[in-house]
Amino acid sequence: MTDWELLPSLVAEATRDYEPLAVQMLMPYEEARDQGPESVRTLIAAIEDMQQLELFGAGQMQWIASNAHMTSPLLLAGWLIEISRRPSPYGAEFAVEALRNYVETKTVLVHHVRPLAEVEYTGEPFEFSNGVTFRLAGGVPNGQLAYELTKSSGLPLPDNPTAMYTSHTHPIRHTARDAVSEDLVELDQSAQAIEDTILCLSLVMPADEGIFGMSLTCVADDAVPCNAQWRYWRRMPIAEPVRTVVVSHDDVVAADKLIKAFVASEQGTQAALRIAMRHLNAFGAQSSPIERAIHLRVALEAFFMKSDERGIRYKVSTRAASYLGKTQEEREGIRETFKTAYDATSNAVHSGTISTKAFDKLIGVAGQVQKSLRDTIMLRRLPDWSMVEHGG
Repeated sequence: MTDWELLPSLVAEATRDYEPLAVQMLMPYEEARDQGPESVRTLIAAIEDMQQLELFGAGQMQWIASNAHMTSPLLLAGWLIEISRRPSPYGAEFAVEALRNYVETKTVLVHHVRPLAEVEYTGEPFEFSNGVTFRLAGGVPNGQLAYELTKSSGLPLPDNPTAMYTSHTHPIRHTARDAVSEDLVELDQSAQAIEDTILCLSLVMPADEGIFGMSLTCVADDAVPCNAQWRYWRRMPIAEPVRTVVVSHDDVVAADKLIKAFVASEQGTQAALRIAMRHLNAFGAQSSPIERAIHLRVALEAFFMKSDERGIRYKVSTRAASYLGKTQEEREGIRETFKTAYDATSNAVHSGTISTKAFDKLIGVAGQVQKSLRDTIMLRRLPDWSMVEHGG
């Protein structure tokens, strides 16, 4: 029987005789097993011989977070050779130790990653208060994914793309029988944390510069066996900003203040604010003025109105004036501005038209809604509109 101590030398020999295994991996397993150099065939036979590696039998699946990957002794041999070929600190010993850790331990570190569309950032990696990290995509904690994000074409990514991610320790699930439903609950919470971070960051940027995440994926660290290059992406609503958004370190610090307060708010408050935040952020998307005006209309009603109220135009403009204005003169100006904006968005909804002049005025109104949302988040509670209207 092959043991752990013998395996590194077999991996090293197979690495020296390495030739691409990609073609073999497309063959039926029984045929592929007998192809290639003798050292590679010996390594595959050793893997088949080790009882501890039975879970990598042909046709088995390895589960990493929400992803499942096909395994076989051939695929595992290819992975060991790939890790062994890398420069220090990798190598044959490293590859076997990583494999042994995976087989003998109960957990694996996974990363929930969401690249951002057309967002540039030149600062140091930043970890927000809710555990979300923001950094250049080339530094996400999985080398293969980092390469794909920085080298892929056809995606709305700048030369130095950015991403947000969270990291989690998950139970290792070697078979479908080991699946734990709590994993998916945690991933949903993680996805929400990333979205909340994106929305809070959007509130400190110009109102016509939306921040948009792309699809989500879960990846493990590089040294995890059979962590397939072709991973599952969770499709999300995708949008692009009007132009490349340049985020500074000061911007992320300001956004983190909002994150701290947002996380400290009650769940009902968070859920209510997200509606206005999502649609206000969508106002900064690369879409038609009509669509953007409609998103602003929804944001206005979501924030300034209750579900059972009438007189929307009057209440939105009056509440905005009372909430934002410090003097009577300011309040009168805000009231008229919001009435005009509401009329313009109504025209967009009902007739599908809006003039360039009217749309340009909406950008300033969107900025005022941003301020309202920032102030509310910092208060950690929704406004009592009856008190606001009466000067309370």
